Amino acid sequence: MNNLFFYALSCAMTIVCIQLLDKPARRFGLVDIPNGRKNHRGIMPLTGGLAMFFALVATVFLQGAVLSVYWTILPALVILVATGIGDDLFDLSALSRFVAQTAAAVLMVYAGKVSITDLGDLFGSGAIRLGAGSLPFTVFCVVGVINAVNMLDGIDGLAGGVVFCVLLLFGGSAWLGGHAYPATLLFVLAGAVAGFLTLNMRSPWLDRAAVFMGDSGSMMLGLAVAWFAIDLSRPAAQAFAPISAVWILALPILDTVSLMLRRILKGRSPFAPDHDHLHHVFLRAGFSVQQTVALIVLASLSLGLVGLAAWRYGVPDYVMCYAFLGLFVAYFFGMLHAWKVMRILRGIHDFKFG
Repeated sequence: MNNLFFYALSCAMTIVCIQLLDKPARRFGLVDIPNGRKNHRGIMPLTGGLAMFFALVATVFLQGAVLSVYWTILPALVILVATGIGDDLFDLSALSRFVAQTAAAVLMVYAGKVSITDLGDLFGSGAIRLGAGSLPFTVFCVVGVINAVNMLDGIDGLAGGVVFCVLLLFGGSAWLGGHAYPATLLFVLAGAVAGFLTLNMRSPWLDRAAVFMGDSGSMMLGLAVAWFAIDLSRPAAQAFAPISAVWILALPILDTVSLMLRRILKGRSPFAPDHDHLHHVFLRAGFSVQQTVALIVLASLSLGLVGLAAWRYGVPDYVMCYAFLGLFVAYFFGMLHAWKVMRILRGIHDFKFG
């Protein structure tokens, strides 16, 4: 009951904060203006991330017990929210963003005591323990997830929808595992994302997004899901296995890593912007934005449920690891020949919706 109350409270507070921040955002230039790569309609406030952060902080302060346990997550989030706002306002360099993301990840390890020390039995030869490699590997993974969520934020409702499902899966697993404090915080954050989605996801009452989350939102949410993916998969208080966390985050990981590898193969920077994401393939195949978001979010949720179910029913880690590697290979080569995938999707679209 308490989780439901704080979920609803953070949801409502996010909606209110978005409304209150609209005029200041337009006055100070915290907006997204359409250009050659961005084809949204009109000037859009980039205040969704800031609103979610305000709602999260206010709700957590009302829930003092959670704050006493997870206070260290707030300074890390502040670093990324501030960096995201700076990037939205002044277009910071990639190095500046990387430094901020690394600082937040290091703060998570040393102040939050959250790090990857054990990967589980990924190859059938015993648990893989990182030892001295724990810090660099954790930072690498956290920075990777932050950028994966950021790169997912390409059309109305997509990044928020995927992250919302991830937070619910994490929160539900924590709650079922008896981890009350992380469950509460995850449901509070999920409520904030739900509030944002009411003004960002296209629906019968909203034909276009009224607000974007901006880099402040995507980086904040990326850190949050990375934090709890690691925190809840640690051997000391395990709500799921490390490989289950990979399956829950499968879609952002698959899309980002595959896209970067394809860019490198083409001799381009792995961080160069383009229109080769999975959602672009769906859109070019004729699916609407709403249909594309619904299908990708459903796929992300399904993969996460597979990962959790496998852990619950005792499927060995190495089986799930090899299955994920197989999934990645299929995804990579499918996207390497995206035009063939697009033809198949167009046929499905024309059969189902034509």
